[in-house]
Amino acid sequence: MQALISHALALIMLTLLTLVGGALLAQPSLELQAEHPRIGQFLARFYALETHEQATYRWSAGEAAIFLHGFEGQPALVRLRLAGPRAPGDPSALVELSTAGVPLAHLQTSEHWRDFWLMVPTQPSGETALVLRSAPFRAPGDPRELGVALSNFSASAVPMGNALPQPIRTIYLAAMPLLLWLLLIRLGANPRLALGGGSILAGLVGLAVALPSSAGYWLPTLGWPWFPLLPLMLLLAWPALKVAHQRVWAWLKAHPWTTWLGVGLALAALLLLRFGLPAPLGVSLLILGVWAGLPHIPRQQLNALASQPSQALRTPHFALGLMLIFSIALGLRLVNLDAQPAGLWRDEARHGLQALQIWHDPTYRPIYVVGGADLPALLFYLMAPIVGFFGPELWSARLISALAGALTPLALAWAATPLLGRRNALIAAALLAWASWSLSMSRWAFPATLDHLFTLTAIGLLWRGMGGRTEEQRSRRAEEQKSSRTEEQKNKGTKEQKNRGTAMSDSSSVLLFFRSSVLPFFRSSVLPFFRSSVLPFFRSSVLLFFRSSVPLFLCSAAAGCLGALALYTYHTGRVAPLVLAAVVLLRLGVARAAWQRALPGLAVALLVGLITVSPLAFYLLNDLAGYNRRVGSVSLLDSQSIEQRTPAALLLANLRDYALAYHVAGDSNGRHHLPNAPLLDPLVGLGLAFGLGLSLAGGWRQPALALPLALGGIYMLPGIFSGDAPHAMRSLGTLAPACMLAAVGFTQLSTNLIPMSLEHAAVSRTLTPIGTQCSAIGNRQSTIVNGIRAKGLLMLFILGASLSFNVWLYFGIMRYEPRVYHEFDLVTTSMGHAARAPWRSNDAMLRQVRVYLPQSARLSEPVRYLGWGLPAPGIYGDGPIANDGPALIILPASANLDEQARAITALGPDARALGPTAYYPGSNTPITLAFGRGAAAERLVESLARK
Repeated sequence: MQALISHALALIMLTLLTLVGGALLAQPSLELQAEHPRIGQFLARFYALETHEQATYRWSAGEAAIFLHGFEGQPALVRLRLAGPRAPGDPSALVELSTAGVPLAHLQTSEHWRDFWLMVPTQPSGETALVLRSAPFRAPGDPRELGVALSNFSASAVPMGNALPQPIRTIYLAAMPLLLWLLLIRLGANPRLALGGGSILAGLVGLAVALPSSAGYWLPTLGWPWFPLLPLMLLLAWPALKVAHQRVWAWLKAHPWTTWLGVGLALAALLLLRFGLPAPLGVSLLILGVWAGLPHIPRQQLNALASQPSQALRTPHFALGLMLIFSIALGLRLVNLDAQPAGLWRDEARHGLQALQIWHDPTYRPIYVVGGADLPALLFYLMAPIVGFFGPELWSARLISALAGALTPLALAWAATPLLGRRNALIAAALLAWASWSLSMSRWAFPATLDHLFTLTAIGLLWRGMGGRTEEQRSRRAEEQKSSRTEEQKNKGTKEQKNRGTAMSDSSSVLLFFRSSVLPFFRSSVLPFFRSSVLPFFRSSVLLFFRSSVPLFLCSAAAGCLGALALYTYHTGRVAPLVLAAVVLLRLGVARAAWQRALPGLAVALLVGLITVSPLAFYLLNDLAGYNRRVGSVSLLDSQSIEQRTPAALLLANLRDYALAYHVAGDSNGRHHLPNAPLLDPLVGLGLAFGLGLSLAGGWRQPALALPLALGGIYMLPGIFSGDAPHAMRSLGTLAPACMLAAVGFTQLSTNLIPMSLEHAAVSRTLTPIGTQCSAIGNRQSTIVNGIRAKGLLMLFILGASLSFNVWLYFGIMRYEPRVYHEFDLVTTSMGHAARAPWRSNDAMLRQVRVYLPQSARLSEPVRYLGWGLPAPGIYGDGPIANDGPALIILPASANLDEQARAITALGPDARALGPTAYYPGSNTPITLAFGRGAAAERLVESLARK
């Protein structure tokens, strides 16, 4: 203890010395030109660099921010060089400056460059953003909303006379070496090693003080005062907390009712979170409930989940379960696919147009489509036969995604069976089959579902391809060796019997020689050698190779192919190699023999994968910027938030949002899921919480739980390192491992809690005075039967309740939710249906109706997709329309009365308003309005309104 205290004091003194040394070398000031490569670290919502009349600058948006890193509570003297030109006759821009919501100044700019100086107070913790607000304008031919132009800016700290940084910053940095040292000590590291690690970090802390601007960007003061004070207190009190935890854990084990109380508390917390319970309180209750429910689940049960008796399931029953799950998944994704979602999203239409071009143009064979898609082209090739043969419909564009979503539960069962066992795999597949999150993602034309279908199938193939001989192959090998030994003994007996025969009486010398020498030699040497050596070698090596190695090689090759195909799907597919690498590491571990056995299969998988991905690799060599354009535009480092700019702050905010997405508040985009609703239903959320609890309590050491954790962590990376968190599409890969963990949580709870309760009841019955040993055995058998029935009924109730909740949420709530259907282009989809209606009619009179659309709608992707191959509709631009027959003008229902009157005037004196052509789901609110002339136009509108 004395040595530890001396180490701590020495580390504290060293840290203070490095802080003072760094402060003496520090220059808390910066000056950046618009073209400086680091200026992006300080600016938010500024456009790309421009040059005009030998001046370089960046336009801001109407609301933008300049972040002042490294001042940490010191006032900063800021200079801004701004210009605010406007259209001729309009006054120059007036800029309002504020920080932390407090107005600082109003600056009147001009069309010429001006320098503005002001004193800006900075925040001692967190980030300081100097926000610029101005009335935006649009220059001719420029679609951007422009604020003011920034040429350069500088900032310098006002001297405060301190030898060290501000107190909060000093405590924050000084605590980090102590935290690292204490953490290493608690983990059992050598004290000298711990002191060395803390000393190195102390040197880095001094460097951070010496470079305040860079350190303020990469290591801001975040989480004050909880960090670092709370971790430091926990590490200091860790021995006492460990003893208290063990005592409470023992008390919970002694009182089984606390487990049921924990389950009920966790479920109540999940339900109350949906009704507005504050997230900190609700999540705390959830964690408390899971912690109280874990003591009665033995950790040794997690050692071999797949071989547990509770996971035993006969092959016919397993196949029947998979067929039922697939039927449910397929039905939920195909029902009403043409009308829910009610309209096309522009990306769906773009994907359909790509597929149609591939189908009709034999010279168009893209690998990656940059313009209009920013996606690999695999989805478009799969869509092409369907939209080409059946025509451009909503359902034909969405069918591939729906089929991929329906097949993904089967792929999950395929990947999870060797890990979790058949019963757990079935439960996980069922939860995925009807999850509203999966339904939302697989019922519109997007390739996100393809990624996970390919990756999960590759996981199952690779896991099996790296295995040794199965029990069946081992038993077959033993039988062959036994048969070989039996035949060898029989041949030996035959030889001895022949040798005891009499001499031949044939007078022919040749025949005598053959019978006396050649034939005995063949029988005694050649034939036994063939039977004892050649034939067994052929059976044991060649046949065994084709029985075991060839299927293993085929599994590895298929895994490599599917893993590479995942790169051709969605941007999240780029993590597929990481997923398969994690599978290899967890499957083989550190066993050298396992790596040697699996090396040929891994080489085959790598070779096939490289061949499959080679077209995309050659594309990358020619257009790497285009391939990364979409990923770069949503990158975390390219965030346009005016509240946070540092990577650490953005990363922590994303981690918080994704931690809450599954149980508290999910994606706000209605195309991805019900806005701001948890991504999982309460029951699956409960199972996931207990599955995570089991994993963190020690189950992570087993591959059965380590692999779902690894998959979830890897598939969380695309969402964590991009903006718009939580993003349900970029994190869709976490749904399958979440269902796996939920299945484990459910089965472990039911396996341990229900027999425990029934056993207590049985024991109380057998302890009656009239009880006998026979009655005790009978009670025990009855308890087992009742336990099996109770577990089955409980699991059926959980699955039925989860199915009912998700079906109600997607088809009962999301279908009629304006925040959902307004995310799709219902107006242009309705116009596209109206524009092609005459050409799809069998009535010759209706085919004469000419449909006119506003120019913006006529050029929209949904109208172009739905009208593919048909004569283009006319363009209505407020001008008169030739009186050459029946005609319709379709306008959005939001058109004002003047616009409606002009449409009637353009059609001529016989025109009139014909009413809506489509309505928003579940309402009488029109989407589009029709104005026409002629009886045929009226009939056409009536037919549209009836659909």
